Amino acid sequence: MTIAPNAIWVALLASCVLASSSASAGRPSTQELARVLSKADLRQLPTLGDPSASVLVLEFGDFECPYCRQHAATTMAEISDKFVRTGKVRYVFAQFPLDEHKEARLLAAAARCAHLQGKFWPMHDTLFRGQEPADAAALQQLAAQMGLSPADFGRCLQDSSTSTEINAEKHLGERLGVQGTPWFVIGRGGDGHWSDVTQAFGARPFEFFDHAISGLLEASRPKVQPEGAIAASAPSTAQ
Repeated sequence: MTIAPNAIWVALLASCVLASSSASAGRPSTQELARVLSKADLRQLPTLGDPSASVLVLEFGDFECPYCRQHAATTMAEISDKFVRTGKVRYVFAQFPLDEHKEARLLAAAARCAHLQGKFWPMHDTLFRGQEPADAAALQQLAAQMGLSPADFGRCLQDSSTSTEINAEKHLGERLGVQGTPWFVIGRGGDGHWSDVTQAFGARPFEFFDHAISGLLEASRPKVQPEGAIAASAPSTAQ
């Protein structure tokens, strides 16, 4: 799957882009994407679907990005209904807070702390539904409403390891060529060996993902030789 040059500008209009990025910036080759992704440990990241699914959709998102919000409210639900809930796709979220978004780091920390208490996806949905100014006190109140331990959540927000983990996720994105949000890395295979890895960015319609995922699922199916071809290749037993 490749991205046509004239589609790049369309995607840029529907994405939150790094101030230093440009559409002409070099992106990793498909081979480099596969190499980096194969070495990444995705097991600790928030995941939806079967962990052993043959196709991966890895989203790099920013909770202050309106286009990430758009994706979460529309296309993501369709991907989940058709591919994630049926066990065909593993959907993984990685943090990529942009420096120009003042509250993105704090919101990323809130999502990380919710993840440690097993509530990442409820927090993910709540943060994207709101996208309103937030501070630590408001987030702690939200965590309590979601049934999280306020004390543990509060300590986590202040813990330097939370920022370290967010930095690690963002660094993975940078190695994969991420230049804005939402940014998607799509591939097939499994942990330790991903192939056919491509990337896309911006609030894409479901049809884009449907085409890309369906193509990878088709490529993952074992090729069965037609019965007629087997019979034609077998030695004759006629006397």
